[in-house]
Amino acid sequence: MSMARAKRRLIFGAKVCFLVLMAVYLAACQGSALLANLRGDITARIDLAQGEMRILQYGLGSPAADEYKRLFKTRYGIEINTVAGCVVSHNQVAYWDAYNAVVREAISRKYGADVIDRTIAEAEQRYGAASNATMIHH
Repeated sequence: MSMARAKRRLIFGAKVCFLVLMAVYLAACQGSALLANLRGDITARIDLAQGEMRILQYGLGSPAADEYKRLFKTRYGIEINTVAGCVVSHNQVAYWDAYNAVVREAISRKYGADVIDRTIAEAEQRYGAASNATMIHH
């Protein structure tokens, strides 16, 4: 191998090492939120592949929450799981939002783009309530 080629390979290797170290550093700095987002996405895909469709709800609930949970379950087989109240971490929100984004997309493909909003609106109309829950409306 020529000296020039060996030098190019060494420089290339150093650049790759630098990029890997930078990625690790950024992951550590941003870290857990990025990993939480990735975990939420992957977990939702696994759940959907296993035939489990659920939405993870957090925040203040609506007075109509029981009704829309019932409607989603009986009409579409979709579980609404309340995972937290108002006090949540950034990492939890990143996980839940990523999870729900994947599930919302699957629900829209299977039942229509507006099925989530229509079902919640119907439940709220029955109770005359406005939802304060942070879940589906992103």
